[in-house]
Amino acid sequence: MKNKALGIITAMSLTLSCVELQAAQLSKLIGSWQGNGRAQFADNKNERIKCNAYYTGESDQLNIVVRCASTNYNIHLRSKLQKDGKRLSGTWEERTFNLLGDANGVISHNKVRLTVSGPLQALMTVNYSASNQTVNIRANGSQLEVVSINLNRMQ
Repeated sequence: MKNKALGIITAMSLTLSCVELQAAQLSKLIGSWQGNGRAQFADNKNERIKCNAYYTGESDQLNIVVRCASTNYNIHLRSKLQKDGKRLSGTWEERTFNLLGDANGVISHNKVRLTVSGPLQALMTVNYSASNQTVNIRANGSQLEVVSINLNRMQ
């Protein structure tokens, strides 16, 4: 009986530790970010972009907004994701090019990896720490092909 109770207590402690760890990982991402990067388009144009990103959410939810502008283009990505352990699933939209679809991926130690589907197929990877992050997007089926951004947390 003691061993069973000890096993239950240990399992509960490990579960709470995992939840706390996941919440801590998410808290590094939540907030406002700004920075610069490059966007590459299907017509081989390569432009510098200035970006802002906003992450909101709680233990089971992550919302992402990334807005970028160059001389000739605007990019406005949004994603609403549900979090189940390390797995993420939900929807995404790109408002400038009027594209919608599904998003699925994982969040792990300092990294988010999302695959988006719909009229646009893309892979979005976010590597982050408490103070900076890199966002890389590779897309197929759109005028926009590659976005690479370096962001710093806004104070």
